[in-house]
Formats: sequence, C-alpha cells, structure tokens
Amino acid sequence: MHVYGHEPWQRIIIKDLELKGSQLLEYRGDKPIYLLKKDNKYEGISFSLVDGYEAEERKSGETIGYKSTELTYPGELVAGVGETVVTILDKIKNVLGNFEYFFDVYGNFIF
Repeated sequence: MHVYGHEPWQRIIIKDLELKGSQLLEYRGDKPIYLLKKDNKYEGISFSLVDGYEAEERKSGETIGYKSTELTYPGELVAGVGETVVTILDKIKNVLGNFEYFFDVYGNFIF
C-alpha cells in the first residue's frame, strides 16, 4: 500500500491482526497414534495406549494439533499487469477471513 498506493506510512493503520498464526498439523503415519489426555488436558502423543491416560485415536490424514507460526501469506502474492492494489488487498482479506479495509474520514487507510 505504501509503495504502490503512494500512502505515507503514518496513514496506514493495521488493527487486530496477530503477529503469529496457528498451522494445523496433519498426521501422515501408517499406523494410528493416540493423543494422551489426563484431567481433560492433552499431555502427549503415543503409538500405543498408556495406562492412566485417556486416549483419542488419530489415523493418517487427520488433524493432530497445531503449531505457532509466523503469520505470512500462504503462497504467491502477485497481481497481473493492469490490476490494482485492491487485487492484492482482496487476496489478503480473503485468506484472513473476517477482515476489511477502508479509508476513514481523516484519510487514514485502515486494515
């Protein structure tokens, strides 16, 4: 927005956007694994049942948790010749979900 939209940095305001995101982890093993729980709290992963723990079985292709990751655009963020800055902003907004962008009454760009 600053470079291609010629907006000064001090007039670009980004609100409510986390610096970190959550990446879902998918199990890809051949045999099932077990998510171990005690007192309704996940405490580990095992390839077999363990005494003293409740276990939730997960098979290949199922989600087994998540990891914290830098919040970046998950792919190539480019626009074609003749497209506008709005094309890029719409791509970002659509990936993030419940976000919007606009200019406020003072001329600040809000994302």
